[in-house]
This record gives sequence, C-alpha cells and structure tokens, in this order.
Amino acid sequence: MKTFILLALTSLCIFSSFTDADKYYYVKQALENKNYTVVKDIYGDIAEGETVSYWKTFYANTTYAVYGFSEDEDVKDLDIEVQYDDGTTYTRDNEADSEPVVVFTPSYTRTMKVILKNYRSDTPGYESRCEFLIAAK
Repeated sequence: MKTFILLALTSLCIFSSFTDADKYYYVKQALENKNYTVVKDIYGDIAEGETVSYWKTFYANTTYAVYGFSEDEDVKDLDIEVQYDDGTTYTRDNEADSEPVVVFTPSYTRTMKVILKNYRSDTPGYESRCEFLIAAK
C-alpha cells in the first residue's frame, strides 16, 4: 500500500507541470483519489537540520498516510518520523528523498508526535517552506 501511494504521488509531482506553491493541492487531490481525507496540514519554514512537528491522536483501525514535501526545490532530503509519547519511533521514512511518506494503521487509539525534518538542502542556512499532510481512511 505504501509503495502504491508513494508511486502515485511521486509520479504526480514529478510529471505534472505546476508551481511548487500548487504542490499542496495536487498532493491533497491524489490522496483524496485514493479515498483518503486530509485531516491535518502542518508547515514550517525550516533550515537544514531543523524540524516541524505536530501531536495528533491516531484512532484504532484507521489507516493514515503522512506525506511530506517542500515548496522549495533546494530541499533535497526530508524525513518523517512518528513517535510514541516517550520519544521512541513508531514508524519513519528516512530515505534520501524530498517527498517522504509513511502509511500505518494503529491497533489502538493513541496520541503520537509527527516530525518532519529538513535533512539536507542545497542552501543549508535558508529556511525553506516544508509541509506535511496527515490523511485518514
């Protein structure tokens, strides 16, 4: 499932001709086309090595997709991590890509922290707009 969503969204973002500012709408539409509903949209202006995060209650037996991206082409590597409240990792995407995605279905309702990290940029000191969408179905 994760591979299918990632391939669909990546091909949409790579092969579509739209400005980076429009990327949000294309990612949102692609998720909705896969029967997801975007439940939260978080963004921050973060430089290389910095993070933006959000605490969210994830409900049992609901499938979630968390998709990260940047409006700036100089961001080369973003990572997403979902952590338990004690800081240990529940799931993550730390591959070397600029559009990370994690897909998961918790077995019981729990509140966890979603973290998006600007791992590498061509302009490390520049704060780039980075964003993640949390979608559920």
